Amino acid sequence: MTGGRGRTQQERCQVLLVGGYPPLYGGVNVHCQRLAEALRSHVDVRVIDYLRDAPAGWDPEHPFVYRAGQVHVKRRRTLRILWQLRRMSCDVVHFHAGSFNNFALLALPMLAVLPPRARTVVTIHSGSFPAQVRKASPVRRLLMARVLRGFDRVICV
Repeated sequence: MTGGRGRTQQERCQVLLVGGYPPLYGGVNVHCQRLAEALRSHVDVRVIDYLRDAPAGWDPEHPFVYRAGQVHVKRRRTLRILWQLRRMSCDVVHFHAGSFNNFALLALPMLAVLPPRARTVVTIHSGSFPAQVRKASPVRRLLMARVLRGFDRVICV
């Protein structure tokens, strides 16, 4: 017997959350943690934590969480995230953004490396995102609108 998308019932959907994950508690991190916990009984969930300033690699306490590395080393961290996205087979990629700058740095290359079959969702958390968009140049806002159209769903909270 097959389920959605031609899968057998033994095959589970692969969901990747790109955001934060505690031990830093607050905002995006707690949202991703709660979402991962809610989804884990129904789908296979992995998390790429790009918000925590921690050594890069899989978290031994939470084996489904990949820590992308130190926040101040943006290029290296971005390459690690893109490498993990290419390696993981995901049906759904759910990106969480609280900052316009983090989103602008990651979203376009992230969309470029994902397999075409992956469904994409972005949740824009209030944070500094709206104020940063208002201050952005018209060209940067146009680019952001183009990037947002690349996602299958956009959620604002």
